[in-house]
Amino acid sequence: MPIAALRHIPSVALFAMSSVVVALAGPLTPPPGPISPTPGPEPRTPLNSFNTPGDATSVFRIDAPGSYYLTTNLVATGGKSGITIVADNVTLDLNGFTIEQGDALGFPIGISTNNTNRRGLVVRNGNINNFKGYGIFGQARDSLFEDLTFHENKSGSLELFQADDCTARNIRIFTTTGEAGLQLSNNARVENCVVDGGNTGIMVSGNSVVTGCVLVNQPSVGITIFGGLVEDCSVSSTKNANSFNAGGINAGGSVIVRNCSIRGIASAGIFIGGDATIKGCSISSCVKGIASSQFSGGSTTISDNDIADCSTVALDLLSGKHLVIGNRFRGNASNINAGPSVAFGAFVACVPGVLPAAAANPTANLVW
Repeated sequence: MPIAALRHIPSVALFAMSSVVVALAGPLTPPPGPISPTPGPEPRTPLNSFNTPGDATSVFRIDAPGSYYLTTNLVATGGKSGITIVADNVTLDLNGFTIEQGDALGFPIGISTNNTNRRGLVVRNGNINNFKGYGIFGQARDSLFEDLTFHENKSGSLELFQADDCTARNIRIFTTTGEAGLQLSNNARVENCVVDGGNTGIMVSGNSVVTGCVLVNQPSVGITIFGGLVEDCSVSSTKNANSFNAGGINAGGSVIVRNCSIRGIASAGIFIGGDATIKGCSISSCVKGIASSQFSGGSTTISDNDIADCSTVALDLLSGKHLVIGNRFRGNASNINAGPSVAFGAFVACVPGVLPAAAANPTANLVW
C-alpha cells in the first residue's frame, strides 16, 4: 500500500492490522527450558526371525554391518548355535539377556563367526551359558568384548583365533571344564576379568597387556603370555604339579610381570620362558616361587618381590642370565637353586629385632 494512502487509514484500523500480523507470526519469545530433539526410530536392529532369520545351524544369523540387540533371552535347541555373525563391523548388545543351550544335542556355540575372520565386532552386556561347544568362538580382529558372563560352557568360554588387536574387559568366566577361559592373539588387552576354571585361565600372544585380573582354580596355568605385560593380577590354586612349562603365570618371550599376587600354585608361581622383568610381586605357598626353563637362554631381572613358604625352592634358575636384587625370602624350604650365570645382591639374614645395617642396601636380598 502506498505511504500516502496509509495517512488516510484511521489509527485504530492500523493497530488492528498489526495485531493480525503479530498473531500470524506467533510468539517471538521461545518457551522456557531445553529444546528436545524430535524422537526418531531406534537406530539399532532387534534380533528376531524377520530381521535376522537363522538357518540350519543357528537361531539367528547377522549378515550385514550394523548395530543389533536382543529383546529377550535366547534358548538354542536342536543342536543349533545361538547367533552366527558373518559380517564385519557388527555391534551386538545382549541387552542384559542370556543366551543358553536348552538341550544336550550337538556341539553348538553361543556366538560364532562361522570359521571366518571378522573385523570390528563388539559384543557386550549379557550372559552366555551351558553350551556344549564354546561360549564365543571363531576368528575376529580389531574387536571388543565387554561386560559378559560365561557359565559352564563345556569346551571354552571366550576363545578367538587370529584375534589380533582385540580387547576383553569386565569378563566373568565360571567353568569346571574347557580349554582356555579367555584366549586372544597378538596386541591384546585383557582388563578387569575374573576366570574361575578353564585349563588355562587367560592366554594371549605377543605385545599384549593383562591387567587387574583374578584367576583361580585352573588345572594347568593361570595366565600364559608370549610377550607383553602382566600387572595387578591375582592368581591362585592352579593344580598342575609338573614344573616344566607350567606355572601360575607363564611368561614367554619378553614379558614384564609386576605387582601381582600369586599363591597356592602346584608348580611355579611364575615360570620364565625368555627375557623377563619380575618386580613387586607377592608369591607364596607354591612348590617353586620363580623358575626358568632348563632350555631358556633368557635374561631376567628379579627385584623387590616377596617369596614365602615355597615347599621346594624360592628361585629355581638353572639356565639363562638373571639378576636377583632387593627381594625378601621367608619360610621357604630352600631359597636358591641357580646356575653359574646368575648374579645376586648380598643375602642378609634377619632375626627378630633391629635389622642389620646391611639390610639398608637396596640390592640386598633379605632372608628370615
